[in-house]
Amino acid sequence: ILSFLILLAVVLALPAYDRYFGHSFVDDRSVMKTVAGALLLVHQPTYFDILPMYIVFALLTPVLLYALDKGQGAWVLLGSVALWVAGQLFDPVPAVAEASGISGSDGFFNLFGWQLLWVTGLYLGYAHKHQGRTDLAPSRASVLIAAAIVVFCILARHGIVVLPAGIQFYFDKSDLGFFRFANVIAQLVLLLALLRLVDRHAGLPWFRFIGTYSLQVFTWHV
Repeated sequence: ILSFLILLAVVLALPAYDRYFGHSFVDDRSVMKTVAGALLLVHQPTYFDILPMYIVFALLTPVLLYALDKGQGAWVLLGSVALWVAGQLFDPVPAVAEASGISGSDGFFNLFGWQLLWVTGLYLGYAHKHQGRTDLAPSRASVLIAAAIVVFCILARHGIVVLPAGIQFYFDKSDLGFFRFANVIAQLVLLLALLRLVDRHAGLPWFRFIGTYSLQVFTWHV
């Protein structure tokens, strides 16, 4: 919120920055509506669609961790997948904007779609840290499958493999299409395979540092 207010002040003082963000940072040229829309997460200028997602996911995390701790991991994943499916059909933010009566700039990322990545990461991290499980432990078969998925996605992304329009839908970024999610999981499997080459006692302090302060780093970048 503070970063939004700071940039709002910059935009009001230097209108050129409003154009820099690609579309109006100030909603309807009304400062009060701009702030209200930002607090309701329905006014999302460029880059300020990712930060609201962090806010929503962080607020939900204690509830999800409680459910995982009670052995409800399957229900947590099932609920996340159900929301993801709903996200392939509609975006909840414009609906909230309409209900609130405050028009704004819709963010690029679909909240229902992208929560699947957060919940999956939360589930995998909890299983590893508290249950000693590594659910994506790479085997020879899983590494080969993961590599095939990654190569396929790279070829499709750069148009080397031409896909029908109906298939391209599943690579959608805003709603986190199926193949985009599969690509992330496949890259995670390959990363875990590479991490086996790293001495566990040496660790990856720089990697941990970036992970710990990723939200601050991103906010400062914006």
